[in-house]
Amino acid sequence: MSLSTSRASPPPTSSPNLEANTVLVEADATDLPETLTVSIEGREVGQHVHASDIVLPQGVTLLIEADTLIVNLAAQEEQDLGETPETDADVEGTSEGATAAHADADAVITDADEQ
Repeated sequence: MSLSTSRASPPPTSSPNLEANTVLVEADATDLPETLTVSIEGREVGQHVHASDIVLPQGVTLLIEADTLIVNLAAQEEQDLGETPETDADVEGTSEGATAAHADADAVITDADEQ
């Protein structure tokens, strides 16, 4: 059986890590759920969801240890991608360079037309 996580509005600094994507359960064949959804709503960075926190349908029994880690809410890490943000000076320099290149291209076209 597979697990999924859900939450209404995630804290912007947390990243849920699904540590166990399957759990063993026991149930009658007609009552066996295809999936279980684990809610992490209201949980903060550093908190965990254990197997014992899974709400099971009636007639379904958990067959793994109750303290099995299911979801770990970790802090999001910012990665340096080696890019620097553009500054106004960079943008102005590019515009001036582009204008100068465009003026040179116009001059070349004008010279070619005169010959």
